[in-house]
Parts: sequence; C-alpha cells; structure tokens
Amino acid sequence: MYDIIFIGPSGKQFDKLKEKYPTAKLAADIKAAKLMCFTKFFWAIWPDVDIDSSFAFDYKVDDYSKDYIHVFKNRQNFDGICLIPKRAEPSNREISYRFFTNKKEVDVVASSPREYQKIYVTDYDDYINQLKTVDSEFVWIVPNDITVTFDFDYHIPYWEKDVVHVFKNGKYQDGIFLHHKDKYISKREYDYRFFTNKKEIEITASYPAQYDKIIVSNYNDYVKQLKETNSEFVWVIPDDIETDFIFDYQIPYWEKDNIHIFKNGLYNDGLFLQHKDRYISQREYEYCWHTKKKEISILASRPKPYDIVFISYNEPNANENFERLLKQFPDRTIHRVHGIEGIHQAHIEAAKVCDTVMFWVVDGDAQILDTFNFEHQVPKWQKDNVFVWRSRNPINDLEYGYGGVKLFPVKETIEMDVTKTDMTTSISTKFNAMLEVSNVTVFNTGEFETWKSAFRECCKLSSKTIRGQIDNETEERLKRWCSPESSSGRYSEWSISGARAGSRFGDDNRNKPDKLNLINDFDWLYEQFQQHTVE
Repeated sequence: MYDIIFIGPSGKQFDKLKEKYPTAKLAADIKAAKLMCFTKFFWAIWPDVDIDSSFAFDYKVDDYSKDYIHVFKNRQNFDGICLIPKRAEPSNREISYRFFTNKKEVDVVASSPREYQKIYVTDYDDYINQLKTVDSEFVWIVPNDITVTFDFDYHIPYWEKDVVHVFKNGKYQDGIFLHHKDKYISKREYDYRFFTNKKEIEITASYPAQYDKIIVSNYNDYVKQLKETNSEFVWVIPDDIETDFIFDYQIPYWEKDNIHIFKNGLYNDGLFLQHKDRYISQREYEYCWHTKKKEISILASRPKPYDIVFISYNEPNANENFERLLKQFPDRTIHRVHGIEGIHQAHIEAAKVCDTVMFWVVDGDAQILDTFNFEHQVPKWQKDNVFVWRSRNPINDLEYGYGGVKLFPVKETIEMDVTKTDMTTSISTKFNAMLEVSNVTVFNTGEFETWKSAFRECCKLSSKTIRGQIDNETEERLKRWCSPESSSGRYSEWSISGARAGSRFGDDNRNKPDKLNLINDFDWLYEQFQQHTVE
C-alpha cells in the first residue's frame, strides 16, 4: 500500500479515517505530507470529500505513469482523492485548485463531495454573519424571496472555486447561488444578484415568490400600502384601469431599480411592477412618467372609460339631445348637469360629479354624429391637457372647435380661473385641437338661442381672447359668421344679427376683460338681444 495522508486539520474526519486505516497520517499541507511519506506515492485525502465505501486504496501505478499525479473521480469531477508521486513538485496554485498540469485522470469513483451547507438569508448582513459559521468548503445561499424546487445535488469542480455558480430562478439566474466559503461577494453583487465572476447554471432550482398586488387610488394610498407589502417586488394597480392580466411577469433582480410599466390600451401608463423599496415621487405617480423605467410591450390593462357629462341650460332641444345620447351610448356613464348659472360654474359642477380623472363634455345643443365614439385615450402624462373636437355649424357650415365635444381634466376644471372670458382655454395652457368632427351644434332652435350663440362666439373671435388663436383663421371664421352669403337655414338672419353685434362688442372691449366676461351671463345676453332686436 501507498501511504494514506489526510491533508487538513485533525478532527472527526481524520479520526474516522484512522479508525479504518490505522496507518493513516495527518499533514497540514502537501509539503508536510511529502516529508512524512515512506512510499514512492502517497494518497492525498482532502477534508471536503467522503471516501467511497467501495474504494480500497489498492490502485497500482503502471510503469508508464510514475511521474503523473493520479486524480480520481469525486462523484463526477476529477477533483477528489489524489495519488501523488513523492518526487512531484506541484505548484501552490495547482494544489489550491486541484488542477494539475502533469496529471492522469483515473475513471474510478473514489469519493464524493461532502454535503454543502445551506444558509437561508434575508439580507446582506445576514449573509455575512451566517457565512462566518459555515464549515463546508462550499455553501448554498438561499434568498428568502424564492420557492425552492431543488434537491441541492450539484457539485462544483474544485478548480472553479473562485466562480459563483448561480441557478435559474424561474426565467432568470437570480435565485439560489453556490460559492466557496472564502469567496465573499460584495453588497452590490448580493443586492442585485449580478456577480462579477459567475457561471450561470441552466438548472431551474427555484421560482420567485408571488409578488404582492396593491390597488391604489392616489399617491398617499400608494405610499401607505407599499409600506405594508411583504414581497420583494410589488404590482401597483391604479384604480382607474380595467385588467384581466395573469400577473406572471418576472423582473430579473439586477433590474430592481427600474419601474417596469405595462401597456394600458395605447400607452405604457397603467399597472407597473417595482421593488418594494423603490418609492417613486408624487409627480412620477400622477403623470406615470418615471425617471428610471422599462416599458413592457405587453397589453395588461385598458383605462376605464371617462365619464360623459351633458351640460344644458335652457336649450329647447336639450332633452331630445340627451335622450339621443343615452341611446347612442347605453354602456357609458353619462351624467347631466342642468340649469347652472354661468358657463364656468356649470363646468365646475360637471367635473365634481365625475369619478374619472378626465371627463367628456357634451353641450345641450349638440347632436353627436354616429361616427364619433368617445374612445380617445389620454396618456397620463397629458392628463392636465384640454382636448376639443370640431363641430359642424348648421347655418354657415364652419367646422372648428365651437360647440364641439370636449375632454377636460377634472382637477384643473374645478380649479379654473372663472374670470377668463373663454372658459375652454382658461382650464389649461395645454390645448389640443382635434381634427375629427364630433357633432352638429344645433344652436338655431329659436330666435334668442341663435342670436345668443352667434353673439358669444363672434365676441370671442373679434376680441381675440381665445388663447392660441391664429389671426387669419379667426378673421375668416368671423367673416363667415357675419356674411349672409355664407349663411342659410333656420334662423340664419338671427345668427347674422347676433354675430355682427358680438363682433362689434368684442372690438369695442378687446382690452376690457370685465366687459368681455358679460357674455357668460345669460340674463345680460337676453337684455342685449332685446335691445338689438328692438333697434
């Protein structure tokens, strides 16, 4: 027999070896082993292997292999028990990694790796503290945010001891990892599970624990609920969307700083997935415009349809138009605000009755075209904008924003400046003129109704108080309103009369906002109508 030498500290393992092989010796390292060896070769037994019960240390070196270090199988890898010539001079590196340049691999299973210790960790400090207590050469690191499906039977080749072996956690290698007990990783590597020196193992060893879901109504609600979550990542679901998503998306851990935001109809402004510690700002939340994000092209939700508000005062055809609207859109939430004094006040009241962040406005004299559908989607980063569709004038056939369907932001409408003459453009500086014709504005239902509508619009045109107006467009529209050649149909003469009177009033009071504001007072308008018609 060749000498059997245990390379390592004394203890239970050496005692067990000594019990079976009484002549076995103990050495601190290979150099010490060579000094105590009395045979031409010696068996080197490492402390991290268990000797196979069937192995008898009876291998004999043939005459052609006397200069080679013979390395035997350690279950599946050649990194276990070695038979070393006494005169061999392996380097410290060769010994440290058990990867010898002058070797012979013997296809005989002589040992198996000792079981690697497992530590279950909650954070980096916990990882460091537990790693100090490990006594196996390699250690399994099991994060607390995964569901394990593995039997931990993987064996690292000893020459890969500097490499972190990381296993699949569902779709990504960011779950269980295995490394040498002396290979401490950095906090950043731990936190992002992205290692500088790694080997990705294509074995699914775990799956992420299910992410918590929170349904939020506002930013304060978001912050409150986020503090109460337990999972590492959290689904944030705004309450203004509709979803039947199965929530099976997985964030790779190295992207934990990114907000993963999913398609909500046309835009990525619906539900999002984030790390529980990655609080976003109120502005990011409200406008869904994140400083560090990843847009996911998966349709996960659709916005809840915006409420529709029908605003009427004394329009003779208001009831008829409202009933028509209800029949055209039976599945939509439609409110009616009626009889409120003042244009601004009526729209503020309309905003208050809505449950959605924006709301559609349909005037009492509007007949919605069959081609219009109230399905326009506003991305959340434009939720403070005003959108105005075109309307067809039944007298002069003009098609522009006058009398058209409007889409307003609720918050800005409630807070609008009621001293401005043109209510629509006073809600927000962010005005969007839409090209589609939404309705016919049937304002020509009576003498006063026709005169009043023409007066108000032409006053605004001539005084040029509409923010963003273009002079040549404004002048062309004013000309059409006031021209008999461009007008026809019921009460067209009253429309021309009101247009001319309103044009003069706007010209005379262009820089007098208090005067111009009178056009929103319907009692005053009726007085003007009586004066002009008497004249």
